[in-house]
Amino acid sequence: MYDVVDPTNPKLMKFADLDGWYQDARLVGDTLYVVSQLGINRRWYGTMAEKADDVVVDAESLLPRVIDISYTKDDDAKNLVLD
Repeated sequence: MYDVVDPTNPKLMKFADLDGWYQDARLVGDTLYVVSQLGINRRWYGTMAEKADDVVVDAESLLPRVIDISYTKDDDAKNLVLD
């Protein structure tokens, strides 16, 4: 996201990286909504199970990941930590 108050001197204010690929976007008021699409990596594909209840899925591992970096002058908030 860029601050374009002065169009001749745009300033990068925020950077975000999303899993998947760009699908669509909408600007509603002052909020930008971006939709990305990502296929699910089904690690259990091709494995045999006696019944559906035998298949264990870690739902947390299927959630998309987002990197959100914002501009700040606050020294305490400048450190980027990735888990």
